[in-house]
Amino acid sequence: MAYDGSLNQSHLQDLAGPSGSPNNQIDYAQAVTQQFQVQAEMADRQYQIDQERKRAAVDKTMQYMDRMPDGVETSKVPAKYSSTIENWSKEQQMLYADYAEEMAIAEANGDFKNKVAYKRKMVDIERAMQNLNDNLSNYKSYKDQWLDDVDNGNLSNGNNSSKISLLGSIYTDEMDMVFDDSGNITFTNDEGYVDFHNIPNYTSKNNKGATSILETNESLYNSGNRLTNSKRLLLKNKLKSLTADRDELLSLATDDFIIDGGLGITDQTLLYDTGRTDELRNKVIDNYMNIFNDTANSGYANKQSKGISGSGGGTLSDKKYNAQMNNINQGFNLLSEGDIGTLSRVIKGELVEDPENPGSYYYMKGNIVEPIDPNDPNSVQNIYLHEGIPQNYWGKVSGPSESGSQQKDANYYYSQID
Repeated sequence: MAYDGSLNQSHLQDLAGPSGSPNNQIDYAQAVTQQFQVQAEMADRQYQIDQERKRAAVDKTMQYMDRMPDGVETSKVPAKYSSTIENWSKEQQMLYADYAEEMAIAEANGDFKNKVAYKRKMVDIERAMQNLNDNLSNYKSYKDQWLDDVDNGNLSNGNNSSKISLLGSIYTDEMDMVFDDSGNITFTNDEGYVDFHNIPNYTSKNNKGATSILETNESLYNSGNRLTNSKRLLLKNKLKSLTADRDELLSLATDDFIIDGGLGITDQTLLYDTGRTDELRNKVIDNYMNIFNDTANSGYANKQSKGISGSGGGTLSDKKYNAQMNNINQGFNLLSEGDIGTLSRVIKGELVEDPENPGSYYYMKGNIVEPIDPNDPNSVQNIYLHEGIPQNYWGKVSGPSESGSQQKDANYYYSQID
């Protein structure tokens, strides 16, 4: 039995053979379908959990900023940590004084070896205090940047939830600070700890790359030309350059620069497994190339419409219906090439492809279901009718012949397909 591309019971039994008695055979197709459904549901639940954790971290940060008095900047030493830092500093100062006293005694006794040893201890304390001061300054800088990015909505959706949840706790003073003798900071809570120098970076929105893509998209539409093979190659190379950096790639994959919700990639392993970066990059590039292609086709259809309908005079109704018909004609001509998007964008109804007969389409509007054959020029008139274009306009522009077509009046409808 040849495999027809569908996962059905007979095909699976051809592969594995029948199982069990005739009255107790395993439904392989149903088992596989159920397994995929369970996996999809689990992935969707995990995605929703991750999104909720991100929202919680952002909400926590916004509430933290709301509690700050107007005009007050973040402090290098937040109030929560001031007593801890003060106690650590006092301990270091007391040790420093003890070492200074011991060094003076050693110097008075001519004990050069101990004098040098205590001097080194004093220098270590000076370095530790300077190190703590530097760490706190950097902490304030990182915190200010985090608060600014959250406040301006510049936090990319490409960050994983664990990272965002951790950063939300650190930069809202929720975690505790502890210090070692060298002035290094560690943040702790009941769930664990993270050293200051190991705080993860986060991904900001790739606004620069997005701007470049948007400008390219607009330029393609305004040019009024379809994409050539050479143009496709140039665009693909440009996208490769824009996605070379992993953080920039994640942003372009998940943030809503052109499409609300990003490119709709919810596979968490694909997004966050660094070993699948090339796979993710290819998927992102393919998605944006499809957008570019649709935009170029729309621009071409719009240019052709203006070129025909604007060539003569006529009433406003003449111009309106001529422009509408030319838009439909351009989209209909592209339909035979498998481009369903161009026509869909210029009609009020919905255009769907027959799942059982690829290349055949239906126009749907309300209770109207009209078959559309892209290989039959007369079929475009079915769209004219239900888009409200009067029949006396159908012959005003170069288009499908009316010979052999079935004329329909406003009371003619097709029934819904079961």
